[in-house]
Amino acid sequence: MNESHSICTARIANNIKALLGAYGMTNRELANALAIGESSVGKWVNGVNGPAIGMLQKIADYFKVSIDDLVTFHKDQTFADPNRRYILDKIENSTPSDLAKLRTIIDLIENEK
Repeated sequence: MNESHSICTARIANNIKALLGAYGMTNRELANALAIGESSVGKWVNGVNGPAIGMLQKIADYFKVSIDDLVTFHKDQTFADPNRRYILDKIENSTPSDLAKLRTIIDLIENEK
């Protein structure tokens, strides 16, 4: 295994651990959600090996993150925050009118700071 592969596997391991922690999930729960063996998830979170690209997409879809989120080093773990993911999902499915209302709310929050 080359060094860049090891670094990528470690990043994926850390990011999956962060997602599991943020969602209060166990390896078993993720394995069940993805219809795979718990030992596969254990290998990922321990950095033994990383998921195949197709499985990375399933993980990303499940947690509503991007594959880039899974393979990128993050100084903080805000990418894994379920509240952030919930809000982004709602924004993605909003009408232009709803987006205008959300902008007004965000402006109000920003003005309180």
